[in-house]
Amino acid sequence: ARYYYNAEKYNKVPSLLKKADDRALTIDESLEYHFMMGYSHFKRTKWDEAEPEFTITANDKTKYYYPSHYYLGYIALQQQQYIKSLNHFERVKKSKVYADEVPLFIAQIYFGQKKYKEVLGITDTLKSEKNKREINWLRGQSFFYTENYKEAQPLLEKNTPPHNKLDAIDRYVMGYTYYSNGDYKKAFEEFTTI
Repeated sequence: ARYYYNAEKYNKVPSLLKKADDRALTIDESLEYHFMMGYSHFKRTKWDEAEPEFTITANDKTKYYYPSHYYLGYIALQQQQYIKSLNHFERVKKSKVYADEVPLFIAQIYFGQKKYKEVLGITDTLKSEKNKREINWLRGQSFFYTENYKEAQPLLEKNTPPHNKLDAIDRYVMGYTYYSNGDYKKAFEEFTTI
C-alpha cells in the first residue's frame, strides 16, 4: 500500500490497506494507515470516505494534524459546510506549510456565507501571485454584491474565468455590472448569453 501511495496510484491503496490488521499496528502505523486511506479517498474526490479517516488523524498534534485539518476544511468547503470548514482552516493558520493558502479559503467561506465585506477585507491583504486571478474575481463579485459596480467592473473584466466556465449567474453579474455602469452594449451581450 505504501508503494502505491508513494507512486500516487491512489485507486489501489484502499483495497491494500484493508488487508492489514489494524489492531496489530502501532499508534504511528495506525495514524499512517488512516492518513493514507483518507488521502487516497480525497484524491479520488470520495469526500464521505476520506472524512472519517482524516478525523482520526486530526485528533492529536502529530505530523498528520495540520494536513488532516486542511483536507477536512477543504472537504467541508466543497460540501458548503462553511462553519465546519472555517473551524478546520482556523487550526491550519498556524502551520507554516498551509498558512499562505488559508486566507483564500476563508475568503471563499465568507463568500459562501454572503459576508462580502469580510471577503473584501481578507482579499485586500492577499498578495499571492499564484491565485491572483481567483482572488480578484472573488473581489469583483464581492464589490458587485455590495453594489459597488465601479470597483467591480475592472476586477471582473480582467479576471473573468474562461467563457466556457461562466455560468448564468456569472453572466448576470457581468451584465448587470455593465448595465449599472452605463455600458449597455456589453450588458446586452452578457444578458443574451444567459
